[in-house]
Amino acid sequence: MKLTELIDMARDYSDALDRLDEVTGEIEEEQLRAVRRRMRSLRARALAAQAAREKLLAGIGAADPALFERPRTRIAHGVKFGLRRLQGKMAMSAGQTVGGAVAAIREHLPGLLDAAVETKHTLVVAQARKMSSEQQRLIGVEFGDPSDSPVACAEMGGTTLYVPSQPRIERQRLAIHLAEQGRTVTEIADRIGVTPRTVNSYLANIR
Repeated sequence: MKLTELIDMARDYSDALDRLDEVTGEIEEEQLRAVRRRMRSLRARALAAQAAREKLLAGIGAADPALFERPRTRIAHGVKFGLRRLQGKMAMSAGQTVGGAVAAIREHLPGLLDAAVETKHTLVVAQARKMSSEQQRLIGVEFGDPSDSPVACAEMGGTTLYVPSQPRIERQRLAIHLAEQGRTVTEIADRIGVTPRTVNSYLANIR
């Protein structure tokens, strides 16, 4: 066998390796795409199920508000549900306009002008809401009575987090944090609103 033939065989072998790498990469990419598609589908179904149950739980407050006179909300399995107080909507008094309210602030409440007026003629509703009833009367605005709104959300580490914004990784981090504080699996499960088996799976990743 000639050296040139060996060189040709080495080239063919190198080409075959390159092709193998290329095909392997294509297979891995397709597998990743398939996994991503499946995960998206699973997540979409899980989100839909969660949203349906959240709506059902939140609707209890609207259907039977007497259940939540005292206390206003209750907590079970790490989920807060009941009623929360909404702020009343701001409206101008009879004959008053936004420009008139701004002018009244300049005249009667100049110390609040920077905080209560964003531009020359835009009233900051949040700041007007903080004013006393007398100050609101002076500038000619009033707020309707606050109303109740049904709510269903998760209680996480003393902070209320609405369920849609509570991804798995956050629950896992909280589970680990609570475990480090000496909480039992059952206590952690109740706190973050999952089953003890799920908590064990979270903690298994760090053992």
